[in-house]
Amino acid sequence: MYRILKTLLALAPLFFLVSLLAGALAHAHEANYPHLHTAQAHHGKKGRGHQMKKAIGMKHSVKMIPAGYKNPPSVKIRLEKDAHSRGALNLFLDIENFRFAPDEVNKTSKINEGHAHLYLNGKKLTRLYGASYFMDKLPKGNLEIRVTLNTNMHEDLSYKGKFVQDVVVFKDFNN
Repeated sequence: MYRILKTLLALAPLFFLVSLLAGALAHAHEANYPHLHTAQAHHGKKGRGHQMKKAIGMKHSVKMIPAGYKNPPSVKIRLEKDAHSRGALNLFLDIENFRFAPDEVNKTSKINEGHAHLYLNGKKLTRLYGASYFMDKLPKGNLEIRVTLNTNMHEDLSYKGKFVQDVVVFKDFNN
């Protein structure tokens, strides 16, 4: 028993280094392959912001914007049926006080820069690095489209206790 404990203690630094390397590789993979990104139980670095349960059952770090912040970011969704494709919508975002920064992903969190997350019926579809997006092959029926603004470190932005987001429900969408 003593020999096993001694061996485990001797290997502990190696296990620690391997776990650090695995975490770094996971973040590097996400930065290089954002189209393969899926929502994770905890996204971002430990200690950055508060944990807050989202409506869809996920946890993300939250970057709270101070209540007295002069020009907080905001997002507003506009949807238009695509004239050339059945079952498709064009998504346009009206963004204020926020800059899309694809080159800064996984870098320093800033209140006024980062990316957006696009959700369809509660499921994350993709990250957005611009103010327009073509959504095709949409299901028939009611669609709930939600866009959140997120920091470079993927934290959900929150102002006065509410996520910086917009939600649009498209009733009876028929391709």
